[in-house]
Amino acid sequence: MTNKEFYLAFGQIDPKMIESAEPHETSQIKKSHFIRWSAIAASFMFLILGSFILKSLFTDSNFSEAGGLNGKINITEEIKITGKEYIISDYEATEYLNRVKNSITNDLNACGIHVSQIDIKKTGYSHVRTGDQGNSIAVNWYDYLAYSEEKLVAIIQITKDETGIHHFLMFGGDWFPEYTKILNQHKGTELVFLYIGDVEAFITPDNQVIPLIESDISSALEENQNYYEYFKTPYNVYIP
Repeated sequence: MTNKEFYLAFGQIDPKMIESAEPHETSQIKKSHFIRWSAIAASFMFLILGSFILKSLFTDSNFSEAGGLNGKINITEEIKITGKEYIISDYEATEYLNRVKNSITNDLNACGIHVSQIDIKKTGYSHVRTGDQGNSIAVNWYDYLAYSEEKLVAIIQITKDETGIHHFLMFGGDWFPEYTKILNQHKGTELVFLYIGDVEAFITPDNQVIPLIESDISSALEENQNYYEYFKTPYNVYIP
């Protein structure tokens, strides 16, 4: 399971939990309040648990087999594009995000991320995944950054399938401040995003490969490889 998959499981409050906690009859107000706060407390417990599991997973001892064959970043001749039948455009994503912005704001507030309104960037990005099975990028999965008063408060992952567009919120945990720090350090720079096995990384135009979770990735890199140009596609480039 990847870091983002953990946060899909632990890094958000289920809207159904909130709906189930809303009072429907006056006689049930006290009971509903108890359920609502229990649901919110449970979401925080899941978030803390997810952070703990992530920290234990992404250590140097777990990294040796993360990159691909022999732990190296897998270099192949072609990056496979998947999800083409449900490809998401920035225009389509922006329209969807505008419709659900109030819901996202409410969910963040319910989880303790206090914001009055959010600004969601109109450009998203995906990730190349590299491993033993080759390199691929899913163009029906995109990340969009949500800010409040110029502070990054959440990453909104947009997915699309035969049932339509859906979103997930990712925030908190040890990785989030580092994510924000890297974006701030490279403002105005074209960053390329990829996963080295389960480790999310950024590649800068000067060919620096920067892992999101602190790890020694030197064993996954080979000399004289232009990783930036190799992994750069129209889908996984983002300028913070």
